[in-house]
Amino acid sequence: ATRWHWCCSPFSASIAENWASKIVLKIWLVQERSLDGRAAKGQMMSKRVVITGSTRGIGNGLAREFLKRGCSVTISGRSADTVAVAVAELGEYFGESKVRGRACDITDPAALQGLWDCAAEAFGGTDIWINNAGMSIERKPLWEQSDEAIEALVTTNLTGALLGSKVAIRNMLAQGGGQ
Repeated sequence: ATRWHWCCSPFSASIAENWASKIVLKIWLVQERSLDGRAAKGQMMSKRVVITGSTRGIGNGLAREFLKRGCSVTISGRSADTVAVAVAELGEYFGESKVRGRACDITDPAALQGLWDCAAEAFGGTDIWINNAGMSIERKPLWEQSDEAIEALVTTNLTGALLGSKVAIRNMLAQGGGQ
């Protein structure tokens, strides 16, 4: 039997976009404050953003929200096919020059560096790196989880985020800034 992930239904997709919109708005408000502390209305961000795990769900919602605000976005996912489809959809709506994508296993430092390099080649660097990729396991008590499921969860969600942060920090230090 096919099991659908929560973010695959149209209802939950709208929830994901709502969450994404709130997250991007908070980042935007921090980035674009004027000297008197108020956000400048109608201002575009024009940042270069990389989002791991962004072919669907909240990650895709984040990509859309950044693109709406004038950012250039590099998306990623595990499958080259799903990345290509998402890049085509986003490019059609927001402009092909504003979006790039690359398949990336976030547990592989070389793949993460390749994701950075993709964004740097396309947009000249990265201003914002978001570690969004993750996985979930079957909802049941911990003592009933298999060792393999727990190891996969930790490797993806913890190690992947740490490796992604390492690549982002190292490269942002080299380019002179970012977040």
